[in-house]
Amino acid sequence: MSSKVIEAIAGAVDKARATGVFKAEEAVPVFMERPAKDKFGDYATNVAMVLASREGLKPRMVAEAIAKEVDRGEYIDRVEVAGPGFINIFMKAAYWSEVLKEVSSRGEWYGNSGAGKGRKVLIEFVSANPTGPLHVGHGRGAAVGDTLANLMEASGFSVTREFYINDAGSQVKNLAESISLKIREDGGERVEWGENHYKGEYIARLAERVKSLGISGQLEIGEDALKEILGWIKKDLRDFNVRFDNWYSERTLFRKGKIEETIGYLKRKGFIEERGGATWFRSTELGDDKDRVVIRDTGEPTYFASDIAYHHGKYQRGFDSLINVWGADHHGYIPRVRAAIEALGHDRESLKVLLVQMVTVLRGGRPVTMSKRAGEFITLREVLEEVGSDATRFFFLMRKSDAHMDFDLDLAKKQAPENPVFYVQYAHARICSIIDHAKGISIDIPGVDRVDLGLLDLKEEAQIIKHIAFFPDAVRGAATALEPHRIVFYLMDLAGAFHPYYNRNRVVSDDLELTKARLFLCSAVKGVLRRGLELIGVSTPEKM
Repeated sequence: MSSKVIEAIAGAVDKARATGVFKAEEAVPVFMERPAKDKFGDYATNVAMVLASREGLKPRMVAEAIAKEVDRGEYIDRVEVAGPGFINIFMKAAYWSEVLKEVSSRGEWYGNSGAGKGRKVLIEFVSANPTGPLHVGHGRGAAVGDTLANLMEASGFSVTREFYINDAGSQVKNLAESISLKIREDGGERVEWGENHYKGEYIARLAERVKSLGISGQLEIGEDALKEILGWIKKDLRDFNVRFDNWYSERTLFRKGKIEETIGYLKRKGFIEERGGATWFRSTELGDDKDRVVIRDTGEPTYFASDIAYHHGKYQRGFDSLINVWGADHHGYIPRVRAAIEALGHDRESLKVLLVQMVTVLRGGRPVTMSKRAGEFITLREVLEEVGSDATRFFFLMRKSDAHMDFDLDLAKKQAPENPVFYVQYAHARICSIIDHAKGISIDIPGVDRVDLGLLDLKEEAQIIKHIAFFPDAVRGAATALEPHRIVFYLMDLAGAFHPYYNRNRVVSDDLELTKARLFLCSAVKGVLRRGLELIGVSTPEKM
């Protein structure tokens, strides 16, 4: 429904432009936000401030010119200009009834939009080295990447989800050596563990597997371990309700000669030079702080060379935009990758990188610092087994991805309102119970032509309906801003509006018409909660 308001404002912008108030030829997208206080209207937009900034004009003057041209139609009551140039829109009561009707008619599609216009987007996330189990940091990246993909698909983007398997470097050799060392150690030998070797219970498990299968030779040991660990990773992600469209092996780049092809292309464009026996990418010419080696003096490509070829291949596959979900420790890697993208002839800004900060797991208010399975970190599997996929995903999405987070295991397991995932899921289950109770006394949710929505005249009901109305904006906004945590906040707010309303007001009462209206409202809340939880990969229990 907010699309109607956006259309009205966009039309007013065009009319104001035609009067000569401003000259901007490039279209300015109109976004709506919900004002913090009712006195500032039902919707607000800063489009006049954006235009004024581009044109070098006074924002309030531009806002007043736009406000004057708004076609109020059947739903807009009035338009006001506030502050430095916000345009506040007040809606008529009939508009909110139409919102509920739209939720009913669109069903599971409510919240979807065509904002992405079918643009092809590749989201690469997790991409953990297959040398050990996934840790909680990987899990947070998985929740962020998968939820963002869901949101972008709902917003009209054509999304591909990809896991890049780093299986061509020295880490496979180090993994094989680690397993061999463990076998020798178990046999009574005194062995020296290097800093690049892997430890933890999983190495012991792999060593037992090697012995039971009778595998010998470092190459064979490494290949078997790689396959086994990748199987663990895939199972963890499946159990975490995360899916991928493509698993891209780094070895593909070597097998198909993509690294040589890409370096040759950069050389023809003048970005490659030989220096000290090594091959360098002149990335300082494109904003990096220093040039980067792509081929060592031994003739071996660097990891960065693989990464350049991999990203070049993404564009060759026809993607318009790339999104990488990386650990926060990759922050310094962004400028060099963007430099390579520009050198290859692509728009450097077409690559967006979401950095995911580390997770501190708490039990009893204290950090859990060691894992028997991994040796040095807490695995995703351990958290999943203790609190389940729903709570894990929800908690990982409760903060912006680049903010450090504490994951409280005790809170995540609580079946109480202070647990946010329980609070939201319980709102959905509570409504299911209300609807079942109504059906038990032969009252069904009425169709749109058999309900008087004008009976929903409580301030609490108006607030709930307004919140429902903003769901499509929340989905589109989270997708375009690449901020999936917004949906978690939205769901917590909606549940926070519904629970007190239910506690203070009877839905099923002796007043049949009011009962029908409130059931219709509850059904709309249920539908939005269900869709929102689906988008973040969390289940929607009907009983709790």
